[in-house]
Amino acid sequence: VVGNHVGFNLDSDKLHFGTIPPGNYADRDIFLTSKKKSRIYISVEDIDFVYPSVNNFIILPGEKKKITMLASVAGNAKLGLYKGKIKTPA
Repeated sequence: VVGNHVGFNLDSDKLHFGTIPPGNYADRDIFLTSKKKSRIYISVEDIDFVYPSVNNFIILPGEKKKITMLASVAGNAKLGLYKGKIKTPA
């Protein structure tokens, strides 16, 4: 909610958490699939307070794995726009 407006960002190529006041958190679900058995390690670059609910796991061919990405903002965090990258093995 911004002012009297509620906004949604439905981009499929980005993970948006919206505005999170310091000392609070938000989460977003992502789904991973693979055509082959793979070890998955999720890394987050440039943002210290975003992390996956599970990490370093095996995904089987055709499996659909739900991962919750958590953004937990410290109480002393400075207000601003934070950007980073989420990476998994190719």
